[in-house]
Amino acid sequence: MPNTSGCYSFGVRGGTEPQSISGAIADGRSEVAPVEIRMVVGEASRPSTYEVWTKDVIYEFDASMHCVGVRETSSGKPSTAVRQYVGAKLIGGRSVEGDTVHMSYPLPAVGHRALLSRDEHDMAVTKPVARVIMNLELWTCATKPGSFPGAR
Repeated sequence: MPNTSGCYSFGVRGGTEPQSISGAIADGRSEVAPVEIRMVVGEASRPSTYEVWTKDVIYEFDASMHCVGVRETSSGKPSTAVRQYVGAKLIGGRSVEGDTVHMSYPLPAVGHRALLSRDEHDMAVTKPVARVIMNLELWTCATKPGSFPGAR
């Protein structure tokens, strides 16, 4: 079936490593690693929007910040240890140092523990976050179909 939307993707989803948006960002107390961005050229199966990595688990979230999958960091296979978090909402991150609590929103900062809410009475806290990735989907749209050479 021909594409009549005027939007076309070029290339394929690459295994490119995520790129940091800048160097570390100062948060007033220490250096905080930035969110990494993975450029994803438009494809039929949309990847998760956000990935929150801990030492053992990769939590995958959609654009509404709901967990849509959990994988083992070592193998990439679905994790059975924390599958109960699928469906939970990511509400940020926190770290505690003595009498001080550091919060991050809407994503956990590296070093913070992600906060997941399954309902108004049930909140879970992950192990410390090692990396945060945003999958940025890229599309090229034309005002006239067929105006891009090689459009699919």
